[in-house]
Amino acid sequence: MANAFLDILDPVGQGLQMSEGRLQRAILKISTPTPIGCGLTPSSDHAAAAWWASVQSSLCEDRDLFGLRASLTRHADAAWTFLSSALSLKGAADASKVSHFLATSSRELLDGTVYHPGADREQRVVRLAMRLISRSRAQAFAAATSTTSISPHFTAADYILSKSPTSIGNIYATPLSPRCPEPLTPVNYIHFTRYFLGLPPLHTIGNINPDSPADYPAQRCLVHRGAILDAAACHASACTSSASSRTKKHNHLVRVVAEKAREAGLLAEPEPPSHTLLRGEFTPEQCRTLFPTKTGALYKEAFHKLMTALGDHHDPQHHEGHIKRMAAAVPPVPCADLKGLRIDLSLQDPVDGDERWIDATVVNTAAPSYRTMELAFTAAHLEAEAIANGTPPSSRVESPALAGREKAKRFKYSCLITLSQRQVPRLRHRPPIFTPMAASCIGDLATGTMEVIEWITSKYLRLCQTLGHRDDGFTPKQLTHIFKRHFFHSVHCALAAGMGNMIAYAGTPAAARLF
Repeated sequence: MANAFLDILDPVGQGLQMSEGRLQRAILKISTPTPIGCGLTPSSDHAAAAWWASVQSSLCEDRDLFGLRASLTRHADAAWTFLSSALSLKGAADASKVSHFLATSSRELLDGTVYHPGADREQRVVRLAMRLISRSRAQAFAAATSTTSISPHFTAADYILSKSPTSIGNIYATPLSPRCPEPLTPVNYIHFTRYFLGLPPLHTIGNINPDSPADYPAQRCLVHRGAILDAAACHASACTSSASSRTKKHNHLVRVVAEKAREAGLLAEPEPPSHTLLRGEFTPEQCRTLFPTKTGALYKEAFHKLMTALGDHHDPQHHEGHIKRMAAAVPPVPCADLKGLRIDLSLQDPVDGDERWIDATVVNTAAPSYRTMELAFTAAHLEAEAIANGTPPSSRVESPALAGREKAKRFKYSCLITLSQRQVPRLRHRPPIFTPMAASCIGDLATGTMEVIEWITSKYLRLCQTLGHRDDGFTPKQLTHIFKRHFFHSVHCALAAGMGNMIAYAGTPAAARLF
């Protein structure tokens, strides 16, 4: 099963050239349950449990089979060997739980003392066996990706990605609906899945670097001298050749949120002009001066003086005089900065007037600039989980890379947010809520992103309750559950599609992107 899946990820027959350890981790992750892995369970795992459960049930109902049970001995021995190995992985505590549903040996299954016509036995063998087998695979993958395994064959970047608290693996257990705003193409699927499994990228350039310290034939970037295309996509996240792909990934994420917001009955406007957000109080020229794309120390000092001078005054003429003085104090806006600073998405609820401003960002948490703090964060998170006996902590702990991006977004738009808050109650009843939407390349979603998803989902629930009874019988609660699940799936597909496209073009000549 794993070999067949790996063949799909190697469409041109390049071969999987890498260290044995990296390949075995990928094979293990393929069969690890989602969202940690791909959740592809070998049929051999089902076979033994399904055969045992079928015979166990039939012996209690079929007298003819009961009379011929001796012929099943060799099959019972093989099934028992597999099941006893799988069900004993968790120790005596779990063994006592399954003893009521499973015979103590293959002989007990067929000797007629427990399973015979008329016996009443509860049947949960298949479900119990598969649950414990899946748990054992997750434990095996966790052991293979521990901190003690970090080496040239399992780098710190590989470790960070393998321990990232993401649920993007659910895309392998969910049908890829054509309704997704950004569906995964076959090429992007292959590139992203190799990245998800820790496999080296496909050979898109072919110039292998023989001096690379990696445990696989690494390709050299044709744009940045000395850089290689690594399995953790660290260079792809910063390569000039993949700049347009990174923009597409960002736009995919924003488009998903906008379409889901409209489905929930909200008004969504991508990249609204700043003078529109501020209800026309300032002209477009003034907004370009007040909110340039790039700011410096001189700008920040001038804006602080402006906020102090405005105070609590609500006179438009008073505002205009101080804004003109600020425009004269700051450096002129570059000609290339025609749009000025803009948020990615404005969402407005036409029912209660709630307004949210959203700005998205995607970060590779395994990048060298974040690696040290991400290693410390991952170690602390796993330690807290171990203290809680394997249960994740109740409070969500955010990746420092994602938290840093959220903080940077709030600072970047602080001037725009401050002016909008000063418009209450003169131009608006309540201030808008600014929420940065940060996500990692591997699918970890920051607190702000989860907050936006929950807020839009609550609006969808209200819409379903307003529409009332449906002929198909679905309740508002059921519809909201489907909506939220599809929302997460669409977000993850957008990230996966963007990552696959970014990896595909990384390292190629910049001119190749002009087509």
